[in-house]
Amino acid sequence: MEKHVHLALGDSITVGYEASQPSQTYIYHVSQAIRQRGLADETRLIAKNGWDSSQLVRALHTIPPAFWSNVSIATLLIGGNDLRSLLKRLWTPGPNPLSKPMIDMQVSYFERNYHVIAKALAEQVPTTVAMTIYNPVPNFPVAQMTFSQMNGIIRDAANKYQFPLVDLHTAFSGRESQYIHRYQRGILEDLMRPFLRPIHPNDAGHAVIAERVIACLPKTLDAPGKVSPSVDSPSKHQQAEYTPRVRRRGQT
Repeated sequence: MEKHVHLALGDSITVGYEASQPSQTYIYHVSQAIRQRGLADETRLIAKNGWDSSQLVRALHTIPPAFWSNVSIATLLIGGNDLRSLLKRLWTPGPNPLSKPMIDMQVSYFERNYHVIAKALAEQVPTTVAMTIYNPVPNFPVAQMTFSQMNGIIRDAANKYQFPLVDLHTAFSGRESQYIHRYQRGILEDLMRPFLRPIHPNDAGHAVIAERVIACLPKTLDAPGKVSPSVDSPSKHQQAEYTPRVRRRGQT
């Protein structure tokens, strides 16, 4: 059976939360490039606002085995909420302050979950493009340390399973005010707001993510289910229809 589905896995960033419109999300542009190259003719999202790596693992377990035979390429961006749930301890009243053992445990959970996800994709999908995670609070030392550890885990998994890797951490570093919606000082207190926290990429941030991912996409499919690598990438300004709902083949 010919593989024809792009599977986009992630959290609110993949969903496009807070982008000005669907056509400004990174998934819109990536899906468009994938369709133009003939790598897949539809995109399906396994992503939800607020998901961490454990929730994505549970979602993967609900995918019917027969569905995997349709997937030609996957994109993976997960991890931001794993750290955010840990940092919430610093501003949530209670007897459990953040500690080094708690950080180590959370990083260990993330490592286990990420490798479960990566292993499943390596076994089922011809090509998976993985992404590191950017830090919305770069001036908070605990976040710096933990994001560094988590991105090390992502790099190790990408190397182990031979995934093309997009380094979003480097792409955003030093440019957070340009790429993160409502970015302020890059400190913990910025995340303590009850709503409208400076976490998600703005339209410029989505464009940068899309550009980096597209640069890692293969150019063509040699045969059904077999991907040829390429460094070529289409213009990020080209347009095509995208919607996160499930589409049947041939629909536009």
